[in-house]
Amino acid sequence: VLFVLGCASTQFVPDADSEKWIGKISGMAKGDLELFIKQTHGQDDFYSVTGPFIMNLETTAGGYGSVTVSGLIKGKIKNGIMKSKFFGDAQVEFNTYQISGEMIGTISKTQALGTWEIRHIEGSHSGKWTAEKVVE
Repeated sequence: VLFVLGCASTQFVPDADSEKWIGKISGMAKGDLELFIKQTHGQDDFYSVTGPFIMNLETTAGGYGSVTVSGLIKGKIKNGIMKSKFFGDAQVEFNTYQISGEMIGTISKTQALGTWEIRHIEGSHSGKWTAEKVVE
C-alpha cells in the first residue's frame, strides 16, 4: 500500500480493485502525491505492492518548478514496513528525464509515511512523504 517512482511515459489506468492513496512530498521537492495500489496477499503478513504513481511538484531543489513525475512502483510490505523502488519520468518544461528511486516507510490500513530518494541525470533529491488511503 505504498508507492514508488518509475519510468513510464503513458497514462495510467488503475484497476477497479486498486486502492487510491493521496499524500504530500516534502524535502528537496514539495508537492502532491497520488498512488493507485493493488495489494496481492502472499504468505503471513507479506504483501507485494505494485502500482502507478504521480507527483505534481510545486518546487524542487535547483529552482525547477511545475514538475510532473509519473512512474511505476514495485515493492513489498511485511509487518507494516514498506520497501519499494520506482522508475519513471520527470517532465520539466519541455524536457523529460528518466528517474529511479526508493521509498521506504511504515503503513497502516489508512495512513503511511516515510522517506524517498529520486536519482536522475543531474543528481538526486530526497525528503519525506505521507499518504492517506482514500475512502470512497
